[in-house]
Amino acid sequence: MYWINSLDADMKKDAFDTKGYYSGVLEYLRRAGDGKIYGLAPFFNCEAVFYNKKLFTEHGVPFPGNKMSWNELILLSQRFSTQNEDPPVYGLEGRTLTNPFIFATTVGASYGLKYLDPESKKMTLNTPEWAKVFKLVAEAFQKGNFYKADPASGPKPSPGSKREEVLKQQYPFLNGHIAMTIQGVDFVDVLSTTPGLPFEWDLVTVPVDQSNPNSGNSMSVNEIFSVNVNSQNPAASWKFIEYINSDAFARIMTKSTIKALPARVNAAPKEERNVKAFYELTPPNESMYKNFDKLPDSFLMTFDSIINQEMEPLLQGKSTAETALQRIEARSQAELDKPKDENPVVPKS
Repeated sequence: MYWINSLDADMKKDAFDTKGYYSGVLEYLRRAGDGKIYGLAPFFNCEAVFYNKKLFTEHGVPFPGNKMSWNELILLSQRFSTQNEDPPVYGLEGRTLTNPFIFATTVGASYGLKYLDPESKKMTLNTPEWAKVFKLVAEAFQKGNFYKADPASGPKPSPGSKREEVLKQQYPFLNGHIAMTIQGVDFVDVLSTTPGLPFEWDLVTVPVDQSNPNSGNSMSVNEIFSVNVNSQNPAASWKFIEYINSDAFARIMTKSTIKALPARVNAAPKEERNVKAFYELTPPNESMYKNFDKLPDSFLMTFDSIINQEMEPLLQGKSTAETALQRIEARSQAELDKPKDENPVVPKS
C-alpha cells in the first residue's frame, strides 16, 4: 500500500459518515489494508439465492430463508422431483454447480476451511471437516437435483435472437423449471427487465456457517478509489472520493438499473423483494485463496488435473470422501514438494 495514502485521517477530519456506509464493505477494505482504509468503494457485489415462488407453491415446499445452512439449502433443493415432470424440474442451479470441487470448496469456505496454505505449501484437505463437506456435495450431485449446464454443448443464440431468448439461454432459471439459483447482484436487473416472466421471484442470503451466521463468502468490490502518494492535490482527490461515496451520488447511479449495490445503505434500491438480503452478511475473516498467486502456475495446472481424476470415482459412488481427499492431498503435496524446475506443465483436461 506504499503508493497510496491512508484515508483514515481525512475520514476523521471531515466526519465521513461510516454509519451510513455498509459495514461489510468497510470491513472488507480495512482487512485488505491491514487495519487501515486505503480506499473507498462506492459499490459492491455479492451473491444471493434467488427462488421461483411458483414452483415452491406448486410443490408444497416452504420458501427458503435468510442464513440457512448449506445442508438446509441442499435438502430443500432435493424436494423438487425431476423424475415425473416434462420438462424436468431442478432444485438448484448456479455457476459453481458445474464443478463439484469448486462447489465443495465454496461450502467449505463458509465454514472457514482452507485446503492449501500457499505460504508453507502444505495441503490441508485431508481432514474430517473437509470429508463431511465433500460427502454432502457428492451425495447431492448423485441425487440429480442440481441443474448442470454444459456451456460447450448447450444451445447458442442464433443471429437476430431477441434479448429475452439470449437471456434464457444464458440464465436457465428464467425458463421457470429451476426452483433456486445462486447469482450475483446483476441478476436482479435481469429478472426485473425480462418481459413475460412466468413466475414471481424473491431472494435470500447465501447459506452460512450456523456457528457464524453473519458471515458470508461471496462479496467483492469492482472499483476502489484511492489517493496516490504523489498526487499534486491530495485534498481535492479526497473530496472527489468523498463525493462518489456519498448518498447523493449513490442515488443518482442506482436510479435506472441494479448492476451493483451502493455501499451507502440509504441509497439501497427500494424493491418490494428482499434486496436487503445483500446487506445481511459481512465478508469472512480471510479469503480461502489469499496468496494463491505465490503458487507456481505449473502446480495449479497439475492440481486441476488431479482434481478431475480423483473426483470422478467419488461422484460415481466408487470412492468415499475420505479416500478421495486422501489421494488428492497426497498427489498434490508430492507436486508441491518438487523443486520448481521439476513441476511438469499438464494441460487442463
